[in-house]
Amino acid sequence: MTTPFGLVVGQRSPVQGGETTCGPAALTVARMLADPVVAQWIITGASAANAFGDLSGDSPSARFTAYERLVHRRVTRAAAPGGGWQLPWPRALGTPPWAVCRELETIAGGRRVRYRWVVIRGRSRTRQQEVLAHWARHLTPGQPGVLYVGHSWLPRHIVLAVPTDGGTVIYNPATGGVTLLDLTDGSVSWMAGSGWPIAWFAVAAVGATPSHTTV
Repeated sequence: MTTPFGLVVGQRSPVQGGETTCGPAALTVARMLADPVVAQWIITGASAANAFGDLSGDSPSARFTAYERLVHRRVTRAAAPGGGWQLPWPRALGTPPWAVCRELETIAGGRRVRYRWVVIRGRSRTRQQEVLAHWARHLTPGQPGVLYVGHSWLPRHIVLAVPTDGGTVIYNPATGGVTLLDLTDGSVSWMAGSGWPIAWFAVAAVGATPSHTTV
């Protein structure tokens, strides 16, 4: 019997284990939502023999951090998740959007699913609103998306967006908080409490047909 894992508004979820691991933390949560074996191991420590190699941890938070570090190595090396090559990236600078796309593809269906990232920052406010609304419409429970948010000069944080029966929710790795996505004013002002109220990049599956949206 596996332990179910989900994102529920108002309930705490795992918190990122490092200062530059918001991306890997968001991707680890996406993996937990899609793979009950990974979720079971992180939550309880139980797994099939050798399923996680050298990973270990004596608590859910320690196991989450261990898996998060594995993801961080995978998304910053030259060998892309799922095969092929990608531009390697210094881990101290976080996670590049092209690597987020490749990792989400392996989570959402491998070569059958393609993700892309688009730039939001620098467009007119009207165009930003259009891009964010389009991004939200291309999220599904099995194909979540990611937003890069930050301040006026740089993207500084990554959050995960997942449609649920109660609406599309945002998982914030910095706090473990889960809130409802709100694009009613065409911005990410709902992230202001985290200090990063400006959207920079959006990542979503190409051609996804949503079953839930909140815009």
